[in-house]
Amino acid sequence: ARRLIIISNTTMKLSTYALLLPPLLATPAAGQACIGSNPDTCGCDAVKQNDYRGDISTTELGYTCMNWESQSPHSHSRTVANYPGMGLGNHNYCRNPDGEPRAWCYTTDPNKRWSYCDVPSCTPPTTTTTTTTSTTTTTTTTGTTVASTTTSTQLPTCNTPELTDLDELDLRTVLKDANSNCETALSKKKVLLIGIDGLRADVVGMTPLPHIARLKNMGTHSFWADVQSTASAVSGPGWASMFTGVEPSKHKVDGNGDLTDLASPTVFKAVKDAFDMKIAASVSWHPLVNDFIDNEDDTTLDDSFLA
Repeated sequence: ARRLIIISNTTMKLSTYALLLPPLLATPAAGQACIGSNPDTCGCDAVKQNDYRGDISTTELGYTCMNWESQSPHSHSRTVANYPGMGLGNHNYCRNPDGEPRAWCYTTDPNKRWSYCDVPSCTPPTTTTTTTTSTTTTTTTTGTTVASTTTSTQLPTCNTPELTDLDELDLRTVLKDANSNCETALSKKKVLLIGIDGLRADVVGMTPLPHIARLKNMGTHSFWADVQSTASAVSGPGWASMFTGVEPSKHKVDGNGDLTDLASPTVFKAVKDAFDMKIAASVSWHPLVNDFIDNEDDTTLDDSFLA
C-alpha cells in the first residue's frame, strides 16, 4: 500500500516523513492552474476553482447570485479591495476568492446568504490508444503472394486528474480506477523519506505548512508514533531509532560519538535485501550516510549526495 508515515519523538525532537510517491506528476503549463485549465468554462480543483472566470451566476441549489459590489441583501467583506486579483467586480458570477472548497456566491435571497455553484472541474485530456500496423508482402516460388500483418498496441494513459491535484490527491481512487485497459504513473512505487532534525511533530500539527499538508493528503500519517522514549536529546540516538525502529538499548547508539556501533539493521538495508530496490540519499549531516548506512553495508546505496 502507498502511505505517508510521519514519525516523531518529542524527546529527540526528530520527525521523519516517508511517502510512497508516483514517479511522475503531470505538470500544468506556465500560467495554468492545472492540466486542462480553461478559466472561462471550468475551475481547477488544485486551486479550489479560484481560477474560474466564467459567467455562471446561479448556484447549484438554483439561487441567483448577488452582485459582488452589492451589500444587499447580504453585507460582506469579499470585495475587490480586500481580495484583489480573485475575479471579483461589478458582476454576479460565481467565484472563490477566500479558499472555500470550490466556487460560490452570495445569493439575492434574504434567507440564503450564500451557496456553492455547479462550476465544472477542469480535467486533463484523455490519451487515446495508438495502434501501428505493418504489412509485409512475400512472393513464393510458385508465384503465390502471401501478406502477413503485425499489429502492436500501446495502452492509453489512464485519465487520472488526481495526479494534477496534490491538495485533493487520493491514491486509493487512482489505483482503483487503473486497470488492464490503461497505464498509470503509479505502476512504479517509490518511497520518499524526509528527515528533519530539531523539528517537533506536535508543532507541525499546529502550524499551517502547505507543503507538508500536501504530503499528508497523499497517504496515512501519525504525529504521535513513539519510536523512542529514552536516551539523551542528541541527534545520533534519535536518527538511529528512526533508521532501525528500535530503542537505543537495542541499537546501542548512545551519542554522536559511537554511531558506528549501530547493532540493528537499518530499514534501507532491509528494503535492499528484500526487494533489491534502487536507493539514493541526500544528507546535510554526513554521518547519516558514512557512519550508519555505508558502515553497515556500502552496497546499500546506489547513489548519495553529501551536502
